[in-house]
Amino acid sequence: MLRLTWLQFTFFNSLMIVLLNFNLFYFVYEKNTQNWFITFVFIVAYFALVHVICS
Repeated sequence: MLRLTWLQFTFFNSLMIVLLNFNLFYFVYEKNTQNWFITFVFIVAYFALVHVICS
């Protein structure tokens, strides 16, 4: 079971906000893009990192 403390929750949310601010997921919002797979990999890798660190 995945258990997060408030500190971990805050840290991972701030990390996601920083990634969004650096336009890491900018091409998600573009219609005709070839980078949807890279975006998907980044999102899966982020949640995998959260799961590995917190379990």
